[in-house]
Amino acid sequence: MKRSIRTLLAIALLFLFSRLGVLPVFGLQSSQSLPSYGVVALRVIAQRPYVEGARIMVNGSEFVPIGVIKGWSVVYYKTNGYPPTNWPDETEGVYNLLNDPSTLERETKFNIVMLAENRWLWENDPNYIPALHDIVEMCTKRGLYVIIRYHEWINRDDGSPEFDEEYMTWEDKVDIIVELDGWRDHVVSIAEEFKDKPTVIGIAPLNEPTPLNKGWTAKGYTAEEAQEIWHNHSLQIVDAIHAVDSSYIIFIPPKLGYYTLTDAVPWSRPNIVYCVHWYYGWDTEYNNDYADVYWNAKTEEDFQDAYSVMVDHYQRQMLDFSERYNVPVMNSETSMCKVSYKTGNPCKNTERQFQDQMRLGAEKGFGQLYWQHDRNKNDRYWGLLDLSNPETWSEGGSLVKEAVNKYY
Repeated sequence: MKRSIRTLLAIALLFLFSRLGVLPVFGLQSSQSLPSYGVVALRVIAQRPYVEGARIMVNGSEFVPIGVIKGWSVVYYKTNGYPPTNWPDETEGVYNLLNDPSTLERETKFNIVMLAENRWLWENDPNYIPALHDIVEMCTKRGLYVIIRYHEWINRDDGSPEFDEEYMTWEDKVDIIVELDGWRDHVVSIAEEFKDKPTVIGIAPLNEPTPLNKGWTAKGYTAEEAQEIWHNHSLQIVDAIHAVDSSYIIFIPPKLGYYTLTDAVPWSRPNIVYCVHWYYGWDTEYNNDYADVYWNAKTEEDFQDAYSVMVDHYQRQMLDFSERYNVPVMNSETSMCKVSYKTGNPCKNTERQFQDQMRLGAEKGFGQLYWQHDRNKNDRYWGLLDLSNPETWSEGGSLVKEAVNKYY
């Protein structure tokens, strides 16, 4: 009789979990996974997504990474502010905006968080790596995957005698790429640190490798030499990460400059997603057709035409590469821009352009990551968190959330 009661209770619990979309921990195999989006997944043993042809898959279903990038609060700090162990932008409430585990339904369709990691802090602050683990745990509890991106390598504590007044320059990044060994050692340390955390699904080995017309020319390299170095050394980085754990996905641009995939050549390796960074505000007033047509649109017919132009831009600059080589692609850094990067003029029709960009990504099945999930005082784009309270959406953040939820 007691056994029958236990059996009935187990059946009832399984039925309840299935209705809630939650998998209980007992009896799970490691192949069971977090959903890409839907209801909250609690205490689920996750399998990393993996690349299959031009798609990212998880547990037999397509996974489209729609996410946010944690930037300033993870990369920079000051002596008179909050140290990395107590960032106000890294509280539970900040991550509840993406998915509140106290509710059954997701707050948003976001399913991934990219952490913009600082190598100097990684190597010099003993509290930094544990703090990153804390963020990973907060994401895991909310059914969110994580990517770690090697973003910065300098001391941003302006009260320290080691303070570096300059940001990491284009020439610095050339040195990282050319010298290789320090770059490889660092990304391997990231891979080793999180290899037992299956919700950390991948690594972006270097944020925005130096464009050809920047530091490479200053250091005497031709365009052909620079691209060859990037291609060959990146291949060694990919292999070094996969030597730690082949299930990591590598998020990387195949060409220096991260602006286009036209004429790019993929690496002959599995589990790579090929990336661009596109911001409407970067492209306005530069005679870039897709941006300028939104800038000048006034009627609904104009916006329909603008969407067609943007579809063509994405097709030529990114999707043709995916179709030709059968590899996955994504816009791994974007934002809803306030102003033109060229002139500082207020962006025209930025809300409509961003909505249409989300619509295009959903229709074509490619992922997009939003810079940034922080309180941002930069006038060029919207940070997602409110300046006075990081546990609420900013005005622009609410608009971004609505666009993502509408189309993905």
